[in-house]
Amino acid sequence: MKYLLIILPFFSFAQLKPVQTWKTIDPQVKHVYGSIFLTCGVAQFHYNLSSNKNRGKSILIGSSTSLLIGVVGKELIHDKHLKRGVYDGWDIMDDCWGTLIGVIVMTCKFDLDENGIVRWRDVDKPKRSNFDKKKYILD
Repeated sequence: MKYLLIILPFFSFAQLKPVQTWKTIDPQVKHVYGSIFLTCGVAQFHYNLSSNKNRGKSILIGSSTSLLIGVVGKELIHDKHLKRGVYDGWDIMDDCWGTLIGVIVMTCKFDLDENGIVRWRDVDKPKRSNFDKKKYILD
């Protein structure tokens, strides 16, 4: 009975027709967001795995990986040379734009982490100011 309850949702979902929203999204949006996520993901992955925590090197590796996969891999090899997709010069620009946004996002993220401007673990703790201490001294 337990296994029937686990398998039953798979049969019910198999009857539904898939909603093909991925094909209705504009390809420019896919290129930009894909480059942003690829840049940020690879840069953060390298930063977490590196021992010296060099943020500039992590951002450089993230942006070069995003450009290599997006421009060279997808546009030039897959679309232009293999003719499996539609080659468009603006898609290369969208990949570059997404990579630039990803570099800006990761630079801001690393700056906030390094300088300690935002410390999420200290948000809930109330802080006493010097004004409160002077008030108690005068009373």
